[in-house]
Amino acid sequence: MGGQNSGIPHRLLAEWTRLAESMHPKNIDMGLERIRIVKERLGIRFDCPVVIVGGTNGKGSTCAMLQTIWKEAGYRVGLYTSPHIHRFNERIRVDGEMADDETLVGCFEVVEAARGDVALTFFEFTTLVALRLFAEAKPDAVVLEVGLGGRLDAVNLIDADVVVVAVGVSPNPIVPRSVAGLEVSKKGTIVVNDATMQSNLPEFYAGGDIVRGGATVILAMGDGRRAAAHMDAQLRS
Repeated sequence: MGGQNSGIPHRLLAEWTRLAESMHPKNIDMGLERIRIVKERLGIRFDCPVVIVGGTNGKGSTCAMLQTIWKEAGYRVGLYTSPHIHRFNERIRVDGEMADDETLVGCFEVVEAARGDVALTFFEFTTLVALRLFAEAKPDAVVLEVGLGGRLDAVNLIDADVVVVAVGVSPNPIVPRSVAGLEVSKKGTIVVNDATMQSNLPEFYAGGDIVRGGATVILAMGDGRRAAAHMDAQLRS
């Protein structure tokens, strides 16, 4: 049976994820050029607030707390995190619920049709699947967790309204041993290093913001609950 997109064969979700894993010769290939081409072909845009959570430690817990805060307040949140534990569906949630297989398969088909001959890594392909799903679902807010790429991570395709940098020392050689840099599309490059962190420590503890080109940047040190509550207040104001 053929998929909804002409020329794209119907596959089960597990088949799509296996295909995405084998599409690019490298598991990780830093850079936004390839994925930006496909994103533009898909016409992905968001009219709601977008939060990018990056850094080294506490990203997942910060994302989860943001989702919980806004859900309890009556907002629908699109949440993208990685990796998953049991099922791929865990990575993509709307209003607290995992995306179902049928919806995900439809998004895989749309992304594949738009991809053409552009080779994408697994994370790039699946990030586009998440973004396509959120664009169709039209949530009240979108929360995107950065993977390993820092400023060259696939989620940085999207213009963020708020960036959270979760601080910690990373043992991963891909991420700098201070704090991962984040590039927010069209709004400049945000690089927080040890010197910046130390010089601004009182401001961060006091709940202050650093504004770079229109995006609010919050440095979350250790406790994601504080950053999540502060961000909730920012987006309500």
